[in-house]
Amino acid sequence: MNRTFANQMLNDWADRPPSDGESSLAQEEPAVGAACGGVPHPGLEQERPSTLLDLAYEQYCQRIERGEQIDIADFCREFPELGSALHRQLMVHDLIDDRMSLWLSCCDAVLPRAGERFLGFQLVEEIGRGAFARVFRATDGELGEREVAVKVCPAGSHEAWIMGRLKHANIVPIYSVRHDAESGLSAICMPYLGQVTLRDLMVSLKKPQTALRADAASGRGSGPPADGESRTRGRCTLSRSRSLVDSALFVGRVLAEALAYAHGQGVWHLDLKPSNVLVDDEECLRLLDFNLASDNRRGMPQVGGTLAYMAPEQARCFLDGGDGAQLDGRCDVFALGAILYEMLCGSLPYADLSATLSSRQAVTELVERQVRGGSELWAGVSVDPRVRRIVQRCLQVDPKDRYPSAAALAGDLKREASATRRILRWMKCHSRVVIGGVGALAVLVSSLAVGLAHRDPYPVRQFEKGLAHLAADQHAEAVACLTRSINVGPQQPEVLFARARALVALQRYHEAIADLEAAGEGGQSLALLAYCCNQVSAHAEAMELYDKCLQRGYCTEGVYNNLGFSCYLRGRYENALEALDRAVALGNRLSTTLYNRAVVYHAMARKARREPVEAMRDIDRVVALGVPSARSYYRAAVIYAYASTFDASWKSEAQRYVDLALLHGAPADSMRSYPLLSSFIDEDHPGPQPLGETRGAEDSDVTSHFLYPLD
Repeated sequence: MNRTFANQMLNDWADRPPSDGESSLAQEEPAVGAACGGVPHPGLEQERPSTLLDLAYEQYCQRIERGEQIDIADFCREFPELGSALHRQLMVHDLIDDRMSLWLSCCDAVLPRAGERFLGFQLVEEIGRGAFARVFRATDGELGEREVAVKVCPAGSHEAWIMGRLKHANIVPIYSVRHDAESGLSAICMPYLGQVTLRDLMVSLKKPQTALRADAASGRGSGPPADGESRTRGRCTLSRSRSLVDSALFVGRVLAEALAYAHGQGVWHLDLKPSNVLVDDEECLRLLDFNLASDNRRGMPQVGGTLAYMAPEQARCFLDGGDGAQLDGRCDVFALGAILYEMLCGSLPYADLSATLSSRQAVTELVERQVRGGSELWAGVSVDPRVRRIVQRCLQVDPKDRYPSAAALAGDLKREASATRRILRWMKCHSRVVIGGVGALAVLVSSLAVGLAHRDPYPVRQFEKGLAHLAADQHAEAVACLTRSINVGPQQPEVLFARARALVALQRYHEAIADLEAAGEGGQSLALLAYCCNQVSAHAEAMELYDKCLQRGYCTEGVYNNLGFSCYLRGRYENALEALDRAVALGNRLSTTLYNRAVVYHAMARKARREPVEAMRDIDRVVALGVPSARSYYRAAVIYAYASTFDASWKSEAQRYVDLALLHGAPADSMRSYPLLSSFIDEDHPGPQPLGETRGAEDSDVTSHFLYPLD
């Protein structure tokens, strides 16, 4: 279900605030009485808990604005189904109320609502809210009505500046930021990647039925669902094939690696919590909401965070009104430890506080519990000792006793998630099953020895079927068979590698990366993993993996070519040329390797301000191979046009390649936009009539430069 009904209620309240006699959300709208044990309304009966929490929080804020004196404990008792989540949010609201003027001093305007147009964005649907911000699914009229996510808040330049610096696969990127001088509001534009967060995924841990993927994770589409279609959008569940501990280790490793990258850029998140981790439609975890982040270049706007995930030093600084200068990335390590504890144990480590406490009393009590800490955290909880030690180290009160960096934490989590450790944990947790299974198997083998001697085990049969489908280019069927083989027993490297090959063919690169990381560090696995990194623009990681391939003796044309072009993209031209020379020497797919080497030679010539003799030689060889394309002719035209700036005799050759590029579909406008080519294309006569289907002159997608690395 989408949030249409809930958004309509919020807009109605904004136009017509509840009367004084309407003291609870259940009274205001019987539809929401379901959250309090009443009869559910069809508009909310399948809604995510976060939506009901938004509704309750909005009513609390509106009643406070009307001047009512509300006791937090009494208000929370009206919503028993929301549990401690509502209490935590209201405590934080009450605690920062006295600092609200710092945030809103530049903004007296009312935040916009769904259905309105703001700074060029059509706000379609509200998908999140906080004390000072709203997040909308919107369309950008300036970019062809592209669907985007827009965060509207006062003074958003700090968050936008930080997010604009961070470029990582597990951090939500930013498109742009726009400011409204009149109201003081900012609109931060980001890609719309759905509405499912890690909080929704963790809620699914408590449900009996789990499935592999985040169903309809993106929640894309603006219209209502068709008849018979589920009205639950963004329901996210966990894999049957992944245990609770394995899920926590996976989540922890991904977030730790993203934090390690951010910390390397001098950015501390300082508000890490499940609702600030987005799960997109490819089940990729992405950090978001850097509005309270600290940056080593610009500092931080104010000390804040979410009480339940605050490190002790952060909570003390918040309580004392400090400027946060002493805080660092170890606060994020603590918060990630709290998330892992919550995933493993079903509750937060220190935040089960009495609803009768005031906000400041709650912070004081929380810090005291953190200082006492220790063994009572794990009383009555059965967690693998090695995993428990990792989480316990994250939750140490003294920052010096925690992991020194998020990268060190990521390393321990990755080692603990290895196939060997998973098998040992499974056997330990199912010792009776293992012993009983061995005994039952012995009896079965003795009674059915002849039959079993002629029949492979089920996992082997599924593995062989998967390989047959893979050989026949039936990749979806191959994934299905190989997944069944993996699910019924310990994960074997060769099965994971085969499934990764099928996933790569389906362009499901993030899933393939997960399989290849678990498959071990053989030459082929490393080569294919590096290729997947290229496909998701992680070229630095790809370079390291290709180097490991070569160290292990796996030296294919694809490995050398891809290493070379990865080095080129990172500005390491000499290393790129060395690798591409080896790729060309192998000589199997020269149209790509020579083309890439020509690109590198051209870049080196431009850097040295000399005639691109080597680039001209290589691009001529590409053309001579006899596979005409707008791409190769365009590149030849660019190279010869540059050469003509040193020797005018090359102008005729540049003109010939320009005409060939136009003849094979290169857009004249695109070519004319390149300064060196504009003089070769007449304004009134753009060139010969294109042959066949029109294509771009130059591939904008750099992935076309990479070769499949396996023999």
